[in-house]
Amino acid sequence: MICSNCNKTIPDDSEFCVYCGNKIVIENRCKKCGAIILEDSNYCQYCGSPIENNEEKDSNKDKVNIASENTSQNKPKRSIFLPIVAGILGLLVIALSVVSILLKANNDSLKNQIITNRTEIEALNDEIEHTKDDYNTLKKTTVEYDSTIKNIKSFANRSYPGYSSDSFHSTKAIVFMNRNQTLSNAFEVVGKYNTTYHLQHDSKGIDAGWNGEFNASDKCAISVTAKYKGTATIRFTNDYNSEYFDVLIVVTDLK
Repeated sequence: MICSNCNKTIPDDSEFCVYCGNKIVIENRCKKCGAIILEDSNYCQYCGSPIENNEEKDSNKDKVNIASENTSQNKPKRSIFLPIVAGILGLLVIALSVVSILLKANNDSLKNQIITNRTEIEALNDEIEHTKDDYNTLKKTTVEYDSTIKNIKSFANRSYPGYSSDSFHSTKAIVFMNRNQTLSNAFEVVGKYNTTYHLQHDSKGIDAGWNGEFNASDKCAISVTAKYKGTATIRFTNDYNSEYFDVLIVVTDLK
């Protein structure tokens, strides 16, 4: 092409003139003489050269521009929705993780509460069983004491509770003992010297016997061993006459 400032020939792709440094402004010029030609002209108005090459160049340039535009249009546009969707998915993952952690913590708390409640229920069941045992024991004890009181009343209504005469009687009419207790001198029997006396009891819950012989005071100690709870009657008789008397032994667990 021809530089418009110094009219020297320079390469077609130059942006500045290599001779004068002038910025090249692409204009529709004649390739032969460099003169500016009119638009839509087929020949240069100064040298008469045909300008087909110029048209072909312009046509090729337009084709390149069109191809470039088509390429630009055919290039897929980057969607702005992908980052948004990715962000939403990320938030969902975080939310699910948080919910999972909270549910696990809540589940562990519920498990611990269930274990605690179960332990408390077992403790209550044990307490209920102990209460039942205590109630049954108390009920049984009440029945036993009722029976004991009934026997004591019945004994008190006998004709000879602990006494037959001044010369033949006991120092105690009723003796209270604990189970598995032995009294070597539970009570004493007053009787005549050189007289044979006998004793017998009506229960296997006790063992009773004479502890020695009658002393100078005409008394002899009676030894008693209590085996079981309840009441037992010891009857004393003699060979001198038909006199007799009874002594009641009451065996409990009371201290």
